[in-house]
Amino acid sequence: MAKTISLLSASPFVDTPIVYNVTASDVTGTVSFHNVMLQVSAGLQGGSYVDYVLHSPVDSGETVQIDISSALRAVASTYQYEATAPANYPYISFTLKAWDEYMQNGEVHENVGIVTDTGGRALLGGYSDLDRLLSSASRDALHFTRKPTSHPELLCDGDTYILPNDMSATIANITAGPRSLPYPVVIDKDNPAGLRTLGGRSVYVMPAQRDRYQFRFINRFGVMESFAAMALRETTVAITKNNYLLANRETFNSFSRRLIKKQNDVETWKMSTGPLDDDWQQWVMHDFLMTEHAWMLVSGNWLPCVVSPDDSVSALNRHAHDVMDVQFSVIFDLNGSPSLKV
Repeated sequence: MAKTISLLSASPFVDTPIVYNVTASDVTGTVSFHNVMLQVSAGLQGGSYVDYVLHSPVDSGETVQIDISSALRAVASTYQYEATAPANYPYISFTLKAWDEYMQNGEVHENVGIVTDTGGRALLGGYSDLDRLLSSASRDALHFTRKPTSHPELLCDGDTYILPNDMSATIANITAGPRSLPYPVVIDKDNPAGLRTLGGRSVYVMPAQRDRYQFRFINRFGVMESFAAMALRETTVAITKNNYLLANRETFNSFSRRLIKKQNDVETWKMSTGPLDDDWQQWVMHDFLMTEHAWMLVSGNWLPCVVSPDDSVSALNRHAHDVMDVQFSVIFDLNGSPSLKV
């Protein structure tokens, strides 16, 4: 049987390696092949478990490292994000079971002994490559946003500020997933415009601005936060057209006629972040533009969209003295006008 299973290195996020040491059993004599099999039984919080079997070739008694994060990511991919954050984002629970398979004297030996491990829990999302490089073999989670604090974030009257909470999380101590907390932004006699603190962060609140739009997006840690950008009043629609001939019974004054089929009236809006400092520009490029799930508030509705960076995003240019901003496109995930109402 496989001798032991032990955690080698990990963070509590499924998008980073979660590596276990698995020690193979001692097999005497000559074998044609010898594999260690590691079964990962994993499921989203409150859901059913699914089994994924990973394997690695070994020598007798050898200890190998097996990364189980691919199995956990397969489970995480089944979660559907929505524009309204849940009370807590789910975690993934998993258990482990290892055994040996080998061939000796022409006979295949399967399911040779079993050793189990209680496993742990993991969260959606992950650290960047640079975060991993600057950490040790393992890294715990504490902060679930990378927004800088170099200057207050600009908010407007009527916004809803979405901020992930801080929590201490390791593979062993996760009891609940992270939360994204909403903070309504209102200007009134008790809450005037200007600097204030929301969720422990400094923000600057100003009156509502024309052509300014709110976004909600899922960050690299798998939780929702908010951002806002200005529309540049540049909208494009890539309508596809198909021409075909409608054949009619022809007479002296009746002819076949050409028709055209039009579809895909998805709008693309050009957006700008407005002036930024170095830290905020870095955050926009490496966090906001990298999101895979986003919604934009248009005419009172949170519409699913794709935040689409240009092929090359202009970063800091010390040779020019232009105001630093980041421009990008928003492609809506649905046909029709996002602004018109029936």
